[in-house]
Amino acid sequence: AHHQLELGYTRDAGFWDTAVSLYYNDVSDYILRDRAHDQSGIQLDDNATIYRNVDAELYGFEMEVGIRWASYWSSRATLAYVHAENTDDNRAIAQMPPLGGTVSLEYTRNDWNVGALVRAEARQDRVEDNPDKDSGLDAGETPGWGVLNLFAGYEGAEHFTVSAGVNNVFDRTYAYSVNKANVDPFNPNAVQVNEPGREYWLRLSANF
Repeated sequence: AHHQLELGYTRDAGFWDTAVSLYYNDVSDYILRDRAHDQSGIQLDDNATIYRNVDAELYGFEMEVGIRWASYWSSRATLAYVHAENTDDNRAIAQMPPLGGTVSLEYTRNDWNVGALVRAEARQDRVEDNPDKDSGLDAGETPGWGVLNLFAGYEGAEHFTVSAGVNNVFDRTYAYSVNKANVDPFNPNAVQVNEPGREYWLRLSANF
């Protein structure tokens, strides 16, 4: 059962637009994936994977801002954050992203465009990474990171668009805090997988 309050604000002023949303969510009987450690109502202490109901509290915000600097230049920025707490046990809820966002700058003229995008996340230290004490669904704390992507596109032919780019221009080593569990049946603990290094890509799109 969700008891949620959300406040939002949007505005489009022509050369700039914005959307902001703030929310607070008090959850009764949140379905939590956990490990059996003789919690209240759980008569097991064998580290088995279980699902149980807890009270939880989630709050955060999302925002997006777009600006048109001049006839051909524009920018867009996004920012999001969520804080999730298992209030029965005073523990963080696993697999929640930290503060993160993007900032872009783009030049568009006639049939072509070129731009840059910075994607970043803050450090995440609210984790559940010890299966002997908590759910163990997180692979561990993740440091903050930021990467730069470059892109360009051309719509010179009817129905066809060609685009290309370079992701992670500076070949940074980084990983998202939200990860999938290891599929190895002999090692079910979560593992942290780094994102790709520098990538070059080319895309042809057709619309009819």
